[in-house]
Amino acid sequence: SEFAGKKFAATANGTANFIFQMASIVGPLVMGYSIDLSGSFTLVWWIMAAGPLVGLLLLIPVNVDNVKNN
Repeated sequence: SEFAGKKFAATANGTANFIFQMASIVGPLVMGYSIDLSGSFTLVWWIMAAGPLVGLLLLIPVNVDNVKNN
């Protein structure tokens, strides 16, 4: 909401909620399929560790100074 501004705050919150809800639907399918393919939980732990790392990489280009000036 803070990055989207007052005009698009509700849209930003709705989009974030949609992404989080879809992760709850898709996650178990991906994790279960990876267990079926590999036969162990090791791949699942790597996939679960990759999620926050991808999020971190997506946050790196966000310019906080630009938000404070608006």
